[in-house]
Amino acid sequence: MSDLTFEDLKNNSVHLFPTSKAVWPQYNFAERPVIMRWSTIWEYEKRYCMANNVVTFVHFGNLYVTFWEDNIIEVLESKGFKYKKMPVNFSEGEYPKDARLFWHERLRVTKSKMLGFFQKECMKFCERNGIRAISDDYLKKCYEIPVEGIKCISIRQDPFTYYPPAHWARMPLDMHIKWRLKAYDVHNGIVTFVTNDGRQMIASMETGILSDLEDSGREHEPRFVPLSNGESVSDAIKRDLMFKGIFI
Repeated sequence: MSDLTFEDLKNNSVHLFPTSKAVWPQYNFAERPVIMRWSTIWEYEKRYCMANNVVTFVHFGNLYVTFWEDNIIEVLESKGFKYKKMPVNFSEGEYPKDARLFWHERLRVTKSKMLGFFQKECMKFCERNGIRAISDDYLKKCYEIPVEGIKCISIRQDPFTYYPPAHWARMPLDMHIKWRLKAYDVHNGIVTFVTNDGRQMIASMETGILSDLEDSGREHEPRFVPLSNGESVSDAIKRDLMFKGIFI
């Protein structure tokens, strides 16, 4: 049980004003005003909203933004807050110009916490839905997509990074993650699925893992199968894949 209090929540938040600006790294670090119709802010009094692990709420006409953490919704609702759709600043990779260091430190701490929460919630979801864990014998033959992603070059020579679901570790679990926990797919001899604790795996179809996936309660659904579309990867990753019997 978390000891989080409402005062802790405000102290761990960024307090925004009409003059506050957001910095967008993905747009050449452009500076833009934060999103809020300040003339109507009282319409959001004692309301909260969340997106991509970022939570925003309004208290006495003040706009706050913070990261999701355990029991945050319970704390807000115990103070009379109710959910309402509203803009959630800093939920798309941007950060507050005047609180950059504070925000990035909170992001670092939150990421490590979120992975643990994410794994527990994945396991709870699988238990509730009768999805059985894949046997250790098969998991030993799988390659785990690392949380930090795999740098690839597509067959068209375009560089990109493939990230597994745990990279985002969004709470609460969204429908996309739930769908991935219940499904698997095969393409060009490579199988992909997500384990009960949220790790994405790939394996060679030759391992015979398909029967275990079907017995586990997962269903065959079309999805993107990483490293099955002619991608190029580093020699080090290639060696790791070959050790697992995966040849690309």
